[in-house]
Formats: sequence, structure tokens, C-alpha cells
Amino acid sequence: MFDGDPNAAGRRAARLKKEQRGPEMEITGKVGQGAQSARRGSQEGQELGSKPGSGLNSQLFSQRISAKRHSFGIEITCQMPLLDMSVSAGRRSITFHCEADSHTVKVPEGFDVEKAAIVSDEFEQGRCGIEIPMVQRSVFG
Repeated sequence: MFDGDPNAAGRRAARLKKEQRGPEMEITGKVGQGAQSARRGSQEGQELGSKPGSGLNSQLFSQRISAKRHSFGIEITCQMPLLDMSVSAGRRSITFHCEADSHTVKVPEGFDVEKAAIVSDEFEQGRCGIEIPMVQRSVFG
């Protein structure tokens, strides 16, 4: 570097910082690659309607979600008998309770949570099926 260059110290500091980062922090030059991989990682393993981190023993529950044209279906299976089910219209969620834990399913916008209907009631066997109709909107409203 030149003695009279006022930016020499800044360039030297930037080069040292880059060397300290090492190869794992290397900048690739591809715009959006980091954001894209972070987004992809957060979506893996998450089902439609599931609430991440719900319940203490989430391995007790399994769920099957079906989003049809006019309804949203939830099938819950628990390794223990189900004791209760609660609907929260304000939070747009349905919570299933067993003796040891609970499991919450978030319902997407566009479905009327208050009109949720039980289609299969096998609480003693740890199974329950729910159908939630689409919100009816008036064309004149």
C-alpha cells in the first residue's frame, strides 16, 4: 500500500476481518441464497395448521389436516384417551386435551371456527375428527 493513501488502514482492517471470518462465513456473491435457505429450513417439518411448540409431550398426538374447497378437516390421534376439546374463535384455534398434555391446531383464515362440527367422536380411543366449513360471504353484504 502507498504511504500517502488515507484509506490504507481501512482496507487493511477489512482484509484482516475477512481472514478471521474463515471459509464457513465466506460471502458467496449470490443474492438471496442465505435468506432462501433459512426460509426453507423453517418450513420443513411443519404441517398446515399446526402450532409449533404446542404441548409438552407432542409425541402423544398426531394430526392429519385436509384443506378442501369448502371445508377444513382435522383428524387427531392421541396415544391416550382424549378428555376434552375446546374452540377459541378469537385465536382461531382448536385445542385437544388428554390427561397428560394438550395439542392446539390453528385454523386458517376463511374457515368459520365457531361452526366446527365433530364428524368422528372416539374420545375413549384417542381419536377425533373435526370439519370446519368455509366462511359464507354474502355478495350483497
